[in-house]
Amino acid sequence: MTNPQAIKTPFNQTVLIGTRWGLMLGLQCDPWQTGSLMMYGEWSKYESDTICSCLPVGGVALDVGANIGSLSVAMAKKVGQYGKVISFEPQRAAYALLCANSALTHCLTQIEPVRAAVSDYEGVIDVPIVDINKAFNIGGVRLADKGYDEATGLPKEPVMCL
Repeated sequence: MTNPQAIKTPFNQTVLIGTRWGLMLGLQCDPWQTGSLMMYGEWSKYESDTICSCLPVGGVALDVGANIGSLSVAMAKKVGQYGKVISFEPQRAAYALLCANSALTHCLTQIEPVRAAVSDYEGVIDVPIVDINKAFNIGGVRLADKGYDEATGLPKEPVMCL
């Protein structure tokens, strides 16, 4: 992954990237979403454009499983200054970058990050803690799947499920 605008940060855990929406932080361990941001300056262009085409200026949108906020930022830019994007992300590292990217892209009033999982029940769910020092598809983490849990062996932490 090479991008002349990308700046690696201390500990090689994150990278600051020039994107279509401005500067954003990506997780160095995730070659999928961060790799796309570095190579193309955006993530899932056609999906993002399609979703944003359905949003009205001043509207409210939900981003469930927001990851680092690539789609949240696109939606926030579409709904504008008086709109709102409520972005749910249960993973610790992804949530931290979601918050940072809300600020870096000047969407602090539009994006409302919520560290929680979303399901058909309320309570607490165990969320895998990804080792951000190793290559991993952060967006591919599956919740409440014993087969996935056994295959990855990742430690977990309790997170609210709404």
